[in-house]
Amino acid sequence: MKKSLKTILLIFSFLLFINTVEALSIVRTPEWQEQITTDGSDISLYSSYTKLPSLNLSVPKVIEVDFDASAIKQRAFAVFDEKSQIIVPSIFVIKNSANPIISSIKESNTSEDLYSLHDSNVMTKKDFYLKSNSQSSVSLVVDYTYPIKAYMFGMSLDKNVSLPDLVTVRAFVNNNWITVINRSKLSGYSLAFPETTAQKWMVTIEYSQPIRITDIQFVNTNTSIDKIGVRFLAQPNTSYTVYTNPDRIIRQNNSSDTFHLNTTDYKNIGLQSLSNNLNFLPSDLDKDGIIDIMDNCKSNPNPNQNDENGNGVGDICDDYDNDRLPNYVDNCPNLPNYDQRDTDGDKIGDKCDPDESRFTEKYPIIVWFGLGLSSLIFLSLLYVAGMKMRNNLDNQGGQNNLN
Repeated sequence: MKKSLKTILLIFSFLLFINTVEALSIVRTPEWQEQITTDGSDISLYSSYTKLPSLNLSVPKVIEVDFDASAIKQRAFAVFDEKSQIIVPSIFVIKNSANPIISSIKESNTSEDLYSLHDSNVMTKKDFYLKSNSQSSVSLVVDYTYPIKAYMFGMSLDKNVSLPDLVTVRAFVNNNWITVINRSKLSGYSLAFPETTAQKWMVTIEYSQPIRITDIQFVNTNTSIDKIGVRFLAQPNTSYTVYTNPDRIIRQNNSSDTFHLNTTDYKNIGLQSLSNNLNFLPSDLDKDGIIDIMDNCKSNPNPNQNDENGNGVGDICDDYDNDRLPNYVDNCPNLPNYDQRDTDGDKIGDKCDPDESRFTEKYPIIVWFGLGLSSLIFLSLLYVAGMKMRNNLDNQGGQNNLN
């Protein structure tokens, strides 16, 4: 009877141990944080470059170098100081064959023309102070002399001025204001939007620090861009290489780093040609071995490139249930659950979890208690079996001695 009971307890403890281990063995891949921007400090990010000729300077001087606009695929540049082996702050200047004329820029609630914002002079400026201790905003109406087809908004800030928090751009089309950019964050000095034709535009700027604007403009699609100039502060006895055409988004310089480049006192060294950068490494943001231009999911590693529904988006980046959460962060990828509610904390959304009421999910300490108890029972039985075996051996030894 005792032997049968021990056998039953042994089997029970073993099954409990296996079940507990199985419950704890679900391992989830940690979320991969998408990296969509870089500061551009690595020259291997750029596919093109040009080594500038000797500048022959005796004192520091702002230098401007021109490039054919058709050779620039992405307007991001890195000016490399060959002596110090660092990237120096720079800005680029778009040079159009003909610029549309702004007739006025006014605050939406006033009639005063803020001429300093469209006089083509970076030395004139307009201050916008905080109206309270929290975030403030200002809406500026930009009126052109004729309708323009624009695709980009740009602004220049004075030295030591923080970028505004958010920018909204509206166009006056068919007697209605339509939004082309809605509360977007600036990463540089410009924001792109779908091509829109309008004569009147409204820019709403939200800011939590006082701002000082020197210039506002829209880039006109109908205006041909001949050249793009790159400006930087050059030092004597130093050579420079300019890199451009990255295949990823580059975060541009802060205005506080480049205010000294908004000047009319610079030296233009003329048009320069570009060569292929032999050190260029195509972007692979998720490090899955598939370069971004061929990767159907750039933000998460998926070397197998699985695309179950054939929509060109990798399964791991897809959003099957259209709840605006990609599959890799959605705790219920097949059913929409915007709130991602997970009552029992098992990483499976309530809407997809068939075991929502399971006692051990609500109280995971029970699982650990079961594991400890089963281990204790197992060790106890092992000890009892060992002691019994030892007693049997001792008894056999005693009988042999009697014989």
